[in-house]
Amino acid sequence: MRNGSDPTGPGPTDRRGASADLLRHSLLLVGASQIGNVLNAGFHALMGRRLPADEYGILYAMVGLTALLGLPLAAIHNAVTYYTAQACQEGRGEDVGPILRRWAVRMGGVGAAVLVAGLAASGPLARFYQLEDLEPLRAALVVAALMMVLPVASGGLLGQGRMLAFSGYQVAWPALRLAGGAALIALGTARATAGLWGHAAALVVTGAGAVVVLARPARAASGGTRGDTARPDRYLVGSLAILLGFGLLANADAALVKRYFEPALAGQFAMAATIARIVVFLPQPIATALFPRVVAVGRAQAHHWPALRQALLYVSALTLVAVIGCSLLPGLPLRVLYGIRDPSPDLVRLVRVVAWAMSPLAPVFLLVHFELAQARYSALMPILLATGLFVGGVALFHASLLHVAVAMGTAGMVAILGVGAVVRAEALRGTPSTPGA
Repeated sequence: MRNGSDPTGPGPTDRRGASADLLRHSLLLVGASQIGNVLNAGFHALMGRRLPADEYGILYAMVGLTALLGLPLAAIHNAVTYYTAQACQEGRGEDVGPILRRWAVRMGGVGAAVLVAGLAASGPLARFYQLEDLEPLRAALVVAALMMVLPVASGGLLGQGRMLAFSGYQVAWPALRLAGGAALIALGTARATAGLWGHAAALVVTGAGAVVVLARPARAASGGTRGDTARPDRYLVGSLAILLGFGLLANADAALVKRYFEPALAGQFAMAATIARIVVFLPQPIATALFPRVVAVGRAQAHHWPALRQALLYVSALTLVAVIGCSLLPGLPLRVLYGIRDPSPDLVRLVRVVAWAMSPLAPVFLLVHFELAQARYSALMPILLATGLFVGGVALFHASLLHVAVAMGTAGMVAILGVGAVVRAEALRGTPSTPGA
């Protein structure tokens, strides 16, 4: 990987090679992500068919409990990727091992604290979830504790540019979870714990595999020089704040529609929005492939901008193709996901409109991660502005579901223009910012 501190950037031949690598890695991660999605859907299909309805309900609730860790884990993954990639870019390959060990010890402590606190609060949690047996809750807490450590492995793989291993990681754990859950059910455990202990076993095996790969020496640039380093505490807080803001923008529709519309209409919008999210976030792995290539503190290097433009082109093209496909064949995802063979014209129109309304979020996601790779957090303000516009617009105008879609699309355009302006201002300013600020 080229030294990120070189202000001249790579030459034409290097840029062509980097461009080809970005395309290849983006396709690899998109493919791995979709395989993982299929395996996750297969897991829930298997559990839903083989478990009694009440046990599957418990499993779904416990998986939802662990999913609450999603945003903090994403922030930790970004942080580990950032520091690992920076060390590799600066030729400090010998620092990667200590970096990962420090993060592993830190997150192992957090995981142990999560487990202990969860067990101490198991009584109130069991009453809240109406559980007669504590075993599913205990299994979910073990899964949550293990999940706290896994971002160190995934961030280490991605930060070192081990894209094939990172793709294997994305496929391995859902595959092993599916296999583990199926095996436990085959052995006679037709309970929610089959899926949960299968999940825990998958995390252990996947983590062990990642450790084996990470034990090999890190590939680092030659002749690198140590640059500024963003403070870990500030980076984590900034990353979490931006991811939380983006999460609110991308998911606020669920609460708003539930608040202002009757259940039947809210259900229709949920179908359309679920389809739109699948379509719009199809190119999300492109941002993942870009992240370790553009890591810096303060001013971006000259060769980061062509990489960003190329990634924006890929994201925009893939999103456009996917949304057009959804517009031409809206009945296909309705039939595959929900078994609706003869959707009403209103539902068909809603699927089309919501897909277009949500489409600006795909490039916003990319730009936000570019800013995080540069340890800059100014994108938070336009994200919050867009979220406020969305919430306020729906609060004022909600005579129909189409009004929600219009507010969503408007907020998305405000977000892309605002975050784009932040990125553009950095390109024009061309002066370093305070490290970690």
